[in-house]
Amino acid sequence: MPTAWRAPTTTPAPASTRSSGRGRSPFGHQYGDPAHTPNVNLGPIGTAPFYAMAVVPTPLATALGLRTDPDARVLDDRGVPVAGLYACGNDAHSIMASEYPGAGCQVGAGLTFGYLAARHAARS
Repeated sequence: MPTAWRAPTTTPAPASTRSSGRGRSPFGHQYGDPAHTPNVNLGPIGTAPFYAMAVVPTPLATALGLRTDPDARVLDDRGVPVAGLYACGNDAHSIMASEYPGAGCQVGAGLTFGYLAARHAARS
């Protein structure tokens, strides 16, 4: 019988993060710099330019939004892009069809296709 997988233990989180639980899980640390402590994924931001955007909670009830092309342009019923109209995130047809693989799926798609839409709009 196979042995059950057990997550590796971690060092206690700094006092400033104990109430939220940040830093306690080993998951997500695989892409960080192991030499950077106390959290391998967080560090100072010191080189401009800086960019920011608001990310707010959304309902998880939509999966069949507006059809779009690879530039996030909304397509009409004939599959022709509607000039100047873009959709991403929950407003666009889900990249996962009618499935929802897990938390963050719409956020990632929204960020990615929002970026593609902005690039296309800037070129147009």
